[in-house]
Amino acid sequence: MIRNFGVIRVSALPRPPSNIADGAKITAKSRLEQIVFYGSMKSNPLEFVGYDELRSAPAELEQAALQISDEILRSNSKFIPTTIPSLEQYMKMRASALHDLALYIQRFHVYFSPLTRWKLLWGAEKMAAQRAIWKVQQGNEEHPTSNRTHLDFIISKMGDNHKTKIEPGSGETDIVRHWFIHDTWRMEYIIPWILNGLRKEDSNTSRAIDRQFAERVCEACDLSLAALETAFQFREDSAALYGVGEGFMDDDAAIVAQYSALPEFWTSTQINYSETEQLLDLELNICRRYPATTAATGSDSSTTRTSKVLDTIKENIPRQFRAFALLHKERTMWCAAQNDSEIQSSGKMLEKSHVENRKPQLFKLAAIGLLEDAITLAESFRDMDALVELMVDLHEQIKEQRPPRRSEDDSPVLDEGTKAWKRRIDNYFERFGDAWADAFFTRHITVGQPETLFIMQEYQGAVTKFLRSHPAYSKLSWINDIVGERDYKTACTTLQRLAIEQETDIWSKRVEISLAKLAKLAEFEKAGSAPASLHDAVRPFDQLMETCNIQELIYEHVLPTLHGAIDDGAALQLATEQFGNNVVRGKPALRALLQRCLAKLVTRSPMEPEELINLLTLMDPVRFLEGGEEEDSIGGHEFFFALTVLKMGNFHHQDQQAHEYRDGLERLIWRRCMIRDNWEAINRTEKKGDREVESKVHATALAETMRQLAEVLGEDVRLTRQSYTPSRILVSNIFPSMSHAGMPPDQQISYLQELDAEADLLRTYVEKGKLDEWFSWIISETAGRFSTPVREGNNNPGGH
Repeated sequence: MIRNFGVIRVSALPRPPSNIADGAKITAKSRLEQIVFYGSMKSNPLEFVGYDELRSAPAELEQAALQISDEILRSNSKFIPTTIPSLEQYMKMRASALHDLALYIQRFHVYFSPLTRWKLLWGAEKMAAQRAIWKVQQGNEEHPTSNRTHLDFIISKMGDNHKTKIEPGSGETDIVRHWFIHDTWRMEYIIPWILNGLRKEDSNTSRAIDRQFAERVCEACDLSLAALETAFQFREDSAALYGVGEGFMDDDAAIVAQYSALPEFWTSTQINYSETEQLLDLELNICRRYPATTAATGSDSSTTRTSKVLDTIKENIPRQFRAFALLHKERTMWCAAQNDSEIQSSGKMLEKSHVENRKPQLFKLAAIGLLEDAITLAESFRDMDALVELMVDLHEQIKEQRPPRRSEDDSPVLDEGTKAWKRRIDNYFERFGDAWADAFFTRHITVGQPETLFIMQEYQGAVTKFLRSHPAYSKLSWINDIVGERDYKTACTTLQRLAIEQETDIWSKRVEISLAKLAKLAEFEKAGSAPASLHDAVRPFDQLMETCNIQELIYEHVLPTLHGAIDDGAALQLATEQFGNNVVRGKPALRALLQRCLAKLVTRSPMEPEELINLLTLMDPVRFLEGGEEEDSIGGHEFFFALTVLKMGNFHHQDQQAHEYRDGLERLIWRRCMIRDNWEAINRTEKKGDREVESKVHATALAETMRQLAEVLGEDVRLTRQSYTPSRILVSNIFPSMSHAGMPPDQQISYLQELDAEADLLRTYVEKGKLDEWFSWIISETAGRFSTPVREGNNNPGGH
């Protein structure tokens, strides 16, 4: 007598004859089958969990569990009959068996590897997804729209490698029922076939949409959603039961950690991914196409029925978006977790294409009348660029629906729709932070409305943070610093950085330097105090401006040769022909360097100090008839202005590096100045009077530069330039790093060789032309002629 059961009788039957030695062997699999198929029976008096076989090695238990799961999915288990009239009951029985297997594993803490647990979960997912598809199929059969359902059609078209073949003579004729019974284990094949069954019908995209095709698409959408939504929901609900991590769907790091050792997910194989995305595009496109083709669809009644079907498709598209988003996340996470670099790369490409495609898909969704759904999806995807555009569309809709304002009503009162829209914008700033602010403000700039940022007082902090974090918007940032923040110090810094690092037009650079100086003065005024030496405080701006002025002088010097040039290319060619004939002759790397400098000059692009120095020391000394003798003209003053640029220029180096860099450039200037004239010829004084010799020396670039330093700047060259003797410059290691770095690799070697050639020429003039002695004579003679005391503060352009 068993309580709650009744009287039972146990009989031992004789063992049936068998030639198999292990035919009666009790295994871990047989014990698990007893638990799965009998353990959950109501008021069962038997206990199945205490058997030794259930304490077998983990590998044996894992194998047994996987075999049981596979047999259930294939309907090969001897414990499940296949002749039950109700397919729903039959599938429910199989699903319960899979659930009981997982329940036993969880309840008794059976150790299974993560891979085994995932395989068991995937099998249960397929069972749940197929049950959902059966519900769709039942609905389609009860309310048929054609001779056969879409599922019936695609199963009939599937090859035998994607479904179980009906054996001849078995008496089975229902291919749909046969698929539900025998092919649960390979559910992944049905997902791409859902779209594949529509391809012929959709091949002519220009034709009108007929009701039959629309109904087929509607059924395909229902089947896809049934499979994917159910699988993903089942996985989330059953993660804890199967031991793969409760709530893992919300933790990206946990997902990657688990996915690294797993094979491809059945829901997101590459083919499933691409076909599901194309199905989504098909649904969007036919809903957009329908209004334009309504007239060609036939009678009014047919049009009405087609319209109802398309409305159903339209209602399901947001769900399709969400299902595909889960599929996409799963696919890209799995790719990222793999060790194979090609798979990782494919995942990155997939993410990039998905982001690019998603925005137009959301716009299509809005275009078919589901703007609010598109906004909700963009929020969930955190697609700020799309969300901004959709909110702009919503604002336009609100304005169109706004009743016309009476002429006598001039008060700017916001209607309720606009107020609600404004509240949503406010919420986005709080909810999405910088991501929303970047997209929102960038949109105003790209559509040509940057000025609106300066009147958004309610978002002033966000505007300031956005502009300051994007150097490309520095021209807006400094304006906001002044009109929005009253922060003149930051405005000054921004303008200075803009002028030095970003500006591409020399005139604009000069304006920005002037504004930076003005902002610095405004900063002092706001603080109520000025530094002891106001001149020293604004000197950096004056020096930057002086460098710009020298570039303008060079341009004015070159301008006469540019007359007749039809474009910048022609102007560069004319300038090179005029100023690149002698100094850089036979020196291809230096000639290319000169051309790059001239190109920036003729296009009015701001030049770096080293570029100006190279231009001044490499261009031919051309003097034009007008203005050639003025002290502020370039002709004959090239090296003087190069030294001035060196003193005034802004160099991007640390203090010690800047000193070494400046010193190297100064020695480069003097070396090129010293080799500009042929000192061997000058040193040949035989049959020449003193006046002739002195006249030739005075006409050299070296003597002229010394004279200009002494006469214009009042230098005592004996104190400031004595250290730059030819011999000392000869032993210096001169290497203009910026020029070298900006050259193509094939020119860098030639450039170094041509620099060495400059040094070799200087050595020749020192050894054979007695340049050291001439240098000392020039220093003494210049100091004697211009004995003006050295100015206070040492105005030496390149000095120490």
